[in-house]
Amino acid sequence: MTERSEENPQRVVGSVEGEPGRRPVLAYYYPAHHEVAGLNWNEWKLVRNARPWFEGHRQPVEPAWGYLVDSRPETFLRQARAALEAGIEGFIIDSPWRPGREAMFERMHREALLPGLEALGAEFRFAIMWVPVWPREHLPASMEEPELAEPERYFPFTGDDLTAMLGHFLDPYLLHPSCFCVNGRPFFVLFHTYRLLDQLGREGTIKALAAMREQACRAGLVGLFLVGILNQATDAQMLTGLGLDAVTSLIWWPEWRGPWIQDYLELGQARIAQWALVQERLDVPYLPSIAAGWDATPRGGPDWDGVTPRFPWSPIVVGNSPQAVSEMLAAGLDFLDRNGVDRNLPVMLASFNEWSEGHFLEPSNLWGDGHLKAIGQLLKNRV
Repeated sequence: MTERSEENPQRVVGSVEGEPGRRPVLAYYYPAHHEVAGLNWNEWKLVRNARPWFEGHRQPVEPAWGYLVDSRPETFLRQARAALEAGIEGFIIDSPWRPGREAMFERMHREALLPGLEALGAEFRFAIMWVPVWPREHLPASMEEPELAEPERYFPFTGDDLTAMLGHFLDPYLLHPSCFCVNGRPFFVLFHTYRLLDQLGREGTIKALAAMREQACRAGLVGLFLVGILNQATDAQMLTGLGLDAVTSLIWWPEWRGPWIQDYLELGQARIAQWALVQERLDVPYLPSIAAGWDATPRGGPDWDGVTPRFPWSPIVVGNSPQAVSEMLAAGLDFLDRNGVDRNLPVMLASFNEWSEGHFLEPSNLWGDGHLKAIGQLLKNRV
């Protein structure tokens, strides 16, 4: 299905509705597996230098495909084709941008994403997630540093800056024929949506989101499908009434100040109950994000005291087997169907390749290609 912009009838925008009877599944994608200017790290440096913190702690983890460089189009093609085989329609690409600076990870976007999409044609889709938090410049972290590292990561921005940000992503990304759309509107995710409220206030945020939609229409689109992100159940109320089209999460799985070692399926049962609570508080659909795990210890140095519950050393989630992740994906799909959510709206997986935080679907020495196979089997059986 396609729709044409009323302002520009020549502009045709693809609208992905998934296969008949199938709800789309998208996976978050972290493009930090190459050398990035301004950072002393990349994902593979952290993964290679990881260490175990207790008996039976399986670190370091090794990628079964080897240490692929994600700024190369052949890497993206391999990942996208593996995702498609598992029934995953596309990736939501992590995309930090800040005023006055070049977008972080732009090299992957330009050198791998765009050429890869051209090679794949209409077979694969992608979406953009704007990240209003700059990555840490130095990793692994030390106990001597503030837990959230450099304060300047949380940069200021204005409504005009959001206009500039959207201008950066419109062309060639949101106008790209492979951009994942809902009824012709590009699916655009706003990470840490609370930061808009912090920087712009409630009325300023409402005006800024409306202005972004108008800007997209002037560019020839029929609008934007704006998706907020919450980090905990209590965030739901503040995201109501902003003019968002849906709300989701990235990683909302561990109990951040809970026990050091946490069980994946026990956490999953708690999240299922909280999804319902969140949906009651929201005025738009809540789209569950199913985490593939959590173990961010590769991002931490050797000086942790072993006691203080603190990122990135704690918590660690165990029991995230292929069957467990598949079971939780089924729960997310059931939740959306049970609540009558439009079948064009996706469920999310976090993530395809965020190795240093332990949420990845790519094959590894831990699980082989079990996660992709289990997800593929589940989705095949649900058609």
